[in-house]
Amino acid sequence: RIVAFGHMGDGNIHYNISMLDAALNQAFIQQREHEVNRIVYEVVRELEGSIAAEHGVGQMKREEITHYKSELEMELMRSVKRTFDPHGLMNPGKVI
Repeated sequence: RIVAFGHMGDGNIHYNISMLDAALNQAFIQQREHEVNRIVYEVVRELEGSIAAEHGVGQMKREEITHYKSELEMELMRSVKRTFDPHGLMNPGKVI
């Protein structure tokens, strides 16, 4: 089952895929998470959306985001992080 939730005021929609059986859910995630994300991310791109918003880009989407953002957009994100965290002390290893 697909569970959609988010922040209607700013247009951020999140989704989770879950099954009632926790063991089946975990097995599905391990086997299909990358495939499902790729499908969803392609739809998001077609609709000119973003795969990252108010939560920033951490470890999970760090590599994936490079497929969906231009080099300029990536550099802007890195620049914002450097502005507020010039020594890389906050959230090390994250894009933002």
